Amino acid sequence: MNEKTWHDEHLEKLNFSQKLADKISKIICSWKYILIIFTITLSWIIIHLVGILHFDNYPFPLLKLFFSIHSFFFGLIIIISQNSQKERDKIHADEDFKNNLEAKKGIEEIQQQLNKLINE
Repeated sequence: MNEKTWHDEHLEKLNFSQKLADKISKIICSWKYILIIFTITLSWIIIHLVGILHFDNYPFPLLKLFFSIHSFFFGLIIIISQNSQKERDKIHADEDFKNNLEAKKGIEEIQQQLNKLINE
């Protein structure tokens, strides 16, 4: 009784880049990651404002460049992950529809049998 579910079949159909995008998006869409980026950014600003380091002075062009590149690549990764999620949701909706049709047929058969019993 090792029947594959629609979800198992969908996971098998994902290619390497989709699986990688899903894993990365789980990481970058977490509070832990947000707090790490916030801490790094705050530390960067403080270190450069206090004067410990001087290679990225106010208004922090290197920090802005980092965030631009970061946003570009992680935005694309999230879009790839959302596309595979959309495919999964479509398959899920199709399977739900099939199950609902089967349940409807079963209910109609039960109603017909009840009607026969009532008429007898």
